[in-house]
Amino acid sequence: MREGGSIATGVRSEGDLVPDIEIVLGRNEHKMCLTIEEPEADDEVTSEKDAYMASVLARYRKSLVERTKHHLGSPVNLDFDHDALGQLLHFSINNLGDHSRRFEVGVLDWFARLWELEKDEYWGYITNCRTEGNLHGILVRREVFS
Repeated sequence: MREGGSIATGVRSEGDLVPDIEIVLGRNEHKMCLTIEEPEADDEVTSEKDAYMASVLARYRKSLVERTKHHLGSPVNLDFDHDALGQLLHFSINNLGDHSRRFEVGVLDWFARLWELEKDEYWGYITNCRTEGNLHGILVRREVFS
């Protein structure tokens, strides 16, 4: 089934990779590859389950490495060593208030110096992604210049 919006289905294999079930939505093609199952409440973690999860993650990492070879760098620069930030991965810092304000202000100050702006000539905040930045820019344009 290759028409836009159609879904081709198949039978999932027993708790493992699915043999090339193709989903076609418009012109995007996706291949399902993993069966997700809800564990029982009393389900114990065993070395077999740990090994299975490790193999799933290893295969996923391998696919990411392969896909990265064809990545153009948008929206992120993949040639960046994030190791120094690894120590922060154990914290859930999403939406915890102004936990990173000093870093945001530092970034704003850096760009202000780059563009030779005085302290009273700029304001702002650092967004999570360019979509948020674009939406906020549209909002500011509408509110300030309409």
